[in-house]
Amino acid sequence: MPDRLLIAVLLLTLAGCGQADERDEGGLRSAIERSGRNEAAASKAVAPAAAQTVPTEEPTVQGEVDARSPAAPGTAQRRAILDALRPAVEARLGPNVEFVVDRISVAPGWALVFANPQRRGGAPIDGRAIFGDDINNMDGLTVTAILRFQGGRWNLVDHVIGATDVWYCDGRVGAPSSLTGC
Repeated sequence: MPDRLLIAVLLLTLAGCGQADERDEGGLRSAIERSGRNEAAASKAVAPAAAQTVPTEEPTVQGEVDARSPAAPGTAQRRAILDALRPAVEARLGPNVEFVVDRISVAPGWALVFANPQRRGGAPIDGRAIFGDDINNMDGLTVTAILRFQGGRWNLVDHVIGATDVWYCDGRVGAPSSLTGC
């Protein structure tokens, strides 16, 4: 049990420092996920042994997708929220978008996302090539989005790329103030 607490603290610390995101290939989260998800393997991921081998299979996502669970790194909730957002962002920015998440907040039935898009593998997206000189009046390519949990899945309500204001506070999306702070 103490190993789980240590891992949770480390993951939260990494997430809070911006070190853990959806593409955290070499981080602690990935090592734990690839290690088989049992407490013994997780403790080895925290203090690797010289002879330890790490399986090369794709990491699986833990947790449930529901209207209330936090969207912590490595959870099914986080993946479901980002996967619901991705098609709209790719429609504007082009294919193969991944997100470096600044914050995902979840309130009962709602989610608020602040994330920076990039190409898979970490390549930057050229905002000037997409938006021209309008990029000068934008907050970069930062994506803000409101999602709603309905029909057993996350659905995009609205999003803005490069917003310079709190567009989601105008009342048209209907998100609760406990989520938006408006």
